[in-house]
Formats: sequence, structure tokens, C-alpha cells
Amino acid sequence: MSSRSCKWLMRFLPLSVAALSAVAQPQPTAPVAGAASISGVVTNSVTTAPLPRAHVTVVILGNTGAQFFGAVTDADGKFSVEGLPAGRFILTVDRAGFVVPASGNRLSDTQLRPGEKRENVKLALAPTGAISGRVLNADGLAVPGAIVSIEGGPFGLNPATTDEKGQFRISGLPPGHYRVVANPAVMPFPPEIRTDGTREVHYARTYYPDVLTSKAAQRIEVGAGIDAMGMDIRLVRTPIVTVSGRVSDIPAGGKTLVRALLNGTVGNGVQATANVKPDGSFQIWQLDPGTYTLVATNTASAPGPSRGLQSTQVEIEVAGKDIERVELRMIQPFDLTARLAFDDAKAREAPAMQSPQGRGQQAAAQATPRPPAPRRIMLRPEGQSFVNFGPSIFQPMEVGADDSITVEKLLPARYHVTATWGPYVKSVTIGTVETEGDTLDLRNGPAGPVTVTLASVTGEVSGVVSDPSGPAAGVRITMLSDRGPAGTQGYRAAMSGPDGNYSFKAVPPGKYKLVVGDADSEDPAETVDVHAGDKLVKALAK
Repeated sequence: MSSRSCKWLMRFLPLSVAALSAVAQPQPTAPVAGAASISGVVTNSVTTAPLPRAHVTVVILGNTGAQFFGAVTDADGKFSVEGLPAGRFILTVDRAGFVVPASGNRLSDTQLRPGEKRENVKLALAPTGAISGRVLNADGLAVPGAIVSIEGGPFGLNPATTDEKGQFRISGLPPGHYRVVANPAVMPFPPEIRTDGTREVHYARTYYPDVLTSKAAQRIEVGAGIDAMGMDIRLVRTPIVTVSGRVSDIPAGGKTLVRALLNGTVGNGVQATANVKPDGSFQIWQLDPGTYTLVATNTASAPGPSRGLQSTQVEIEVAGKDIERVELRMIQPFDLTARLAFDDAKAREAPAMQSPQGRGQQAAAQATPRPPAPRRIMLRPEGQSFVNFGPSIFQPMEVGADDSITVEKLLPARYHVTATWGPYVKSVTIGTVETEGDTLDLRNGPAGPVTVTLASVTGEVSGVVSDPSGPAAGVRITMLSDRGPAGTQGYRAAMSGPDGNYSFKAVPPGKYKLVVGDADSEDPAETVDVHAGDKLVKALAK
């Protein structure tokens, strides 16, 4: 079921059965006086052939909300959406097995006028591709049951499981370059005790074709409608590593677990879990090489302050040797009061609230002073959430008249701070230690007074992306900050327009890299140093 259908069902669930029956009855459609229409054709961007059974949606944006209209293309790829009111609109098209091409489906005019008959609109969809191959061990034998996935792949893309011949196939891929990783089925058990002179073999999580890290992996190119076949992954054999330590200050009752989170992964990232013994000790086996974060959580079933406790977090590097004496300490939820400081007056002031009135009432509304928009601060836990952080974390917190905020029942973690009224977070100071960027590091609990400094003067970076033929449309440009990809200011993306132009606005001062492609692209990056008020122009080559 599509997301559009799900939203429709949720909207009408509260209706009674009788009301639903009435809605389901066929209703006569009366012609709408002065109604507009949009018609055209959808084609396959590779073959240019008409594309039947494509779903075209027109969203009319009005003062009172959005209205959705739709149609399905016929055998000749043609569609017609009629009965449209005037207004600004968004036009989209989708079909299973196809995606919007990189160049997009852009219209120069998105304002529909009363009674306008917009005809000969041309839309295109690109067929998706696939990656297939086998997962083999060091001896070249098939590995069944391995989970093969696309790192950082499109949302909703399911991994594949190898069959008895070690074969896998991942379909539904938009054109692009992908890193593929195979994760063999490994149980988190201690090494076997063998007396025959043999040793247990451990195969690690391996990237195509046979490397352990994402950075060293070879990306596979997938074209529109192309099946990249024969992409065999040969698993890498690594030593069996044991990680052990102790958890202190464990509350009575409930169960305490230690989880090993592989840093930099998408999803929950949990690679292994261990029960904590009554004496606080724990052991984790079979971790692959890499950087991990260890954290303990308490799952007390009874309500109370011990429910959902979390420990300090410790980062470890697994590289072939056992790791011992890891110390984790459970921390009770704590309250935090932070003071806001401002680089300039505009950063402190919130803009006036927007009027919800229609155009006919705007003149009268201008005579009435509007109150300023509320100033709120949001905290977002970095990476994965091991336990329930509580509703207060995800709700914006009002800034007091004294320019301070108070957050209750925080858990130890690293957070990112965002101001809702426009300024960016320039730095965060804990005690006497100031850190540039929006990161509030509370992994070890409270550590002194907190000051968040906000600023409003930003810069802009723009330019043209070109290939050997000239300006290139539909090219992804990624901006990376040297403050680190984990922060909210560390990663931004834009697409070049039909004339090859791209633009990044409201860029906080700092040093950045501009990459033509994704954040992990192997293409060379251009470096820019943005100062407050800068309007930089940087030409990029595809």
C-alpha cells in the first residue's frame, strides 16, 4: 500500500461504518465552472517509449491546505487530470520499478490559472537497476544465509539473503554508484573449545569485493534498467575477538544489557548484545574489526526512576586483539539548565508570527502588530537511541525571558542543538571548554554549566556544475563541514537546476568541502572557507 493510501485511511478511520458506506457509494461528478486541466504523456527515459500504468499526482496548494488530484496513464502513456482549481501546484509521477531521472521533471511555470488547459506536458521515469552475485568464503565455497545490503541505499530498500548456492540479487536501485556489504550469519557465542588442533573460523562483515571498510570498498555502478551481474563478495577471515568489562551502579531489579554499536552505520547499528551478570561483568564475542560504541541499558519492568536507565558510553577499536577492563557506569536521569548567548541582536530576536488570514484580510492585519514567534530550542540525540529518551527530548523547549532553557530527565548521550527561530548554533560551552558547532556532549552526564552561543550572519555558496558538454542538470552536490559529518551542520546536499546552477544558502561560517556526488564519493572535493556575509561562487566539474 502506498503512503498516499495510508494517509487516506488514517484520515477516515474515525468515521462510523454507516458513514464509510455512504462515502463508498458512487457519487455523480458535476462539472466545475472555470476548472483547469493538465494533460500530457509519460515516457521511459531510456527507451523513450510511452509508459502505461504510471500514476500522476497534481497537488494544488491553497491558503486552506493542499488538494490532491490524480490519474493513471493509458496504454499510450497519456494522462489527463481535470477539474483542477487555480493555484500553485506540484506535479509528481511514480510507477513500480521506475524512479524520477536525475534531471528531474521540472516545469518552468507551476502556477495554474482559472480555466487553463495545460497540454503536452512531458514527464519521464527511469527504470531501476539491480546488483547480483554470490557470497563466497576464503576457499571459494558458497556461503548461504548471508545478509547482503546496500550501504546508504534508498529508503525502503530491503537487503537480500543468499540462497544455498550463495547467490543474491538486490533490485529496485535507482541509477548510481553503490557500496555492497555482506554480513555472514554469526551467533554471538564464545569460541569453541577444540582438542583436534583446528581453530574455529570467523568471517567478518565484508564489502565488495573483499575488504573490511567502507572507505576501501569498490563502488558498483548501476545504470538505468541495468542488472550489474557477477558482483561476487569473498568474505574476509578475521580473529575471534572478546570484549569484556564491568558495569557499575546497576539498580536493583530488571535486566541490564550491554550493546555494541558499530559507528557510522545506518539503522540501529547494534552488532552484538550481552547480558550483564549479577556482579556487573559482561563479555561480547565475535565482533568484526571496526570502531564501536559500548553502552549499557537497564530494562526494569516496574515504573520508577530505574526504568530505562543508560550508562556512560565508551568507544573502542576492534583490531584483532581482545579488549578487557571496559568500565561503564549507570547514570540516573538528570536535569540540565543551559544559558543562551548571542553573537548579534538578530540572533536573539524572533521574527513576527505569520498571519493565517487570506489575501483579502492582509491589509487589515498589517495594521495590527503581530506577536513575535515563540523561541524554542530542540535537542536531538546523535546517532541511535538505545532507550526511550522521553517526550521532553523531542518536544521543542521554550526559551525563558532570561534566555535560558531547562531540560528534565536527560540520559547520557551526545546531542545536537537547534534553534527554531532562525539562528544557527555557533558553539557550545560546557564548564570552561568551548566546542565549535552544535554538539552538546553529555555522554558522561552533567559536567558544569552549559552555554549555547547563537549567531545569525551566514554566508552563501553557489555556482555552476559542468561536464564536458557544458552545464549539467540534475547533479547532486554535497557540502561537508570540517566540524564532522555527525552534526546537523556537517552535511548538506543540493541538486543543480536545468542550467547547471546550484546554491547553498544560510551557510554557517566555517570550512567546507564541495563534492560532486554523495558524501562518500571518491571524486575529488573542492574546498571553500565561508565567512559571515560571504557570497562565494565556486564552479564545479562533474
